[in-house]
Amino acid sequence: MARRLALIITASMLGCSSNPDSKPLVQPETQPLPAATFAGRTVAVFPVTYMVAQEVLGWNEAMGAREDRMLRADSLLEEFLLERVPEADWVFPDALRRAANRAPGMLRDPDRMGAAALRDPGIQKVPDPLISNMRNLIALVGDRMAFVPAAVIFGEPMDTTLEGGMVEFTVSVVDVRQNLVMWYGSAYGVADDPWSALRIALDEFLPIRP
Repeated sequence: MARRLALIITASMLGCSSNPDSKPLVQPETQPLPAATFAGRTVAVFPVTYMVAQEVLGWNEAMGAREDRMLRADSLLEEFLLERVPEADWVFPDALRRAANRAPGMLRDPDRMGAAALRDPGIQKVPDPLISNMRNLIALVGDRMAFVPAAVIFGEPMDTTLEGGMVEFTVSVVDVRQNLVMWYGSAYGVADDPWSALRIALDEFLPIRP
């Protein structure tokens, strides 16, 4: 269902963009993360490797150099997952990097696997060599599940009455043994700076309910 919703949302966005006089007034709905799926599981969290911003926002300087911005996004995601889904045993990017460094030439650096390919909303199977590299690395540190931040994209808000910029943060959850994209979804946040927008998007993935 979540994948179907994601495809419908993406299709509607593409349909609107084809008409320059038609612009959606409301940002797409976020599909909540399937937190129960992670309970009691060891889940490998891959690093953010794809983060871009439209020039019109003027945010590139605030985002910093490429490596710095990726690491900061990783840190925000780690903080979020530990707080909102403590029932999972998370294996974060630094642990994946250390595991890869223990077997140079045999294991691919998780920052250079090309995991951003999973930002495609229609993808159901992870292509080679990405799936092979993911399996080899997860075999050392985890079980079978991978949480992949596929893309962080900053652009103008769809609602033209809003100020600032909007982030679309896309995630894929993969069963690497079966080579199955179990879940795909995007969260959205609007703020005056990139990091506040990203925090809002994370909150949308798992809102705190009173």
